[in-house]
Amino acid sequence: MTIGHIILMGPKELKNGLMHETIHVRQWERYPVVFPLLYLYELLTKGVRQNRFEDEANTMSKSVYKSYRS
Repeated sequence: MTIGHIILMGPKELKNGLMHETIHVRQWERYPVVFPLLYLYELLTKGVRQNRFEDEANTMSKSVYKSYRS
């Protein structure tokens, strides 16, 4: 999770998780003040997997979501 320039990470993260979160820091810098609202709008209307900010972070960092399917 990223809040401004603060990155919060737990022991279980995506592959390339730090780079992924660093890209979110850049997104905060690109859209100061309004980024949380833009991100929330994307999240509520498209979900996590279709969120343009997540897509950018995943693509640029080559992050991989683990599949939790049974």
